[in-house]
Amino acid sequence: MLFWFVSGGYKEIFSFVDRHTPVLPKRPQNPLAAYIVSAFKVFGNQIQLDRSWSSWSGADLVVESIPKALSLQRLSFHKCRQRGDSTDAFAYVMLCELGDALADVNKTMEFVQTLKDRQCGFTCLYVIDHFFWGWFLRRLGGGWGWWWGDGTY
Repeated sequence: MLFWFVSGGYKEIFSFVDRHTPVLPKRPQNPLAAYIVSAFKVFGNQIQLDRSWSSWSGADLVVESIPKALSLQRLSFHKCRQRGDSTDAFAYVMLCELGDALADVNKTMEFVQTLKDRQCGFTCLYVIDHFFWGWFLRRLGGGWGWWWGDGTY
């Protein structure tokens, strides 16, 4: 089965940001941070789903029952701008930024499993590779030539 995200095709329709978390930049500053990503394919009345998204997506569950030790920093909900006739594209995506997710990986994975047990959408834990990001940003500082494949690495 083939699934894909529509590149640049999602609109943020809701965002909760902890009062101690800066609105921008959205890239976490804490190396122990991770994201819970949930993607949803839907069939049916999207207008009704837009109204009740917080219950069926699990956002209410996340806000009410996430362990304090994981430090929920940000929860955002995104809707696909153009679905067209494709039923393979995800209609909605929910991102939960956890400030201290890697401090207790077992507790984090237990909570991810709680979301998976709801059997609503595809849910995973995503960790930013800070080593790669540092390399990537150093390459950007040197110009974009390597990006276009001219052989300079």
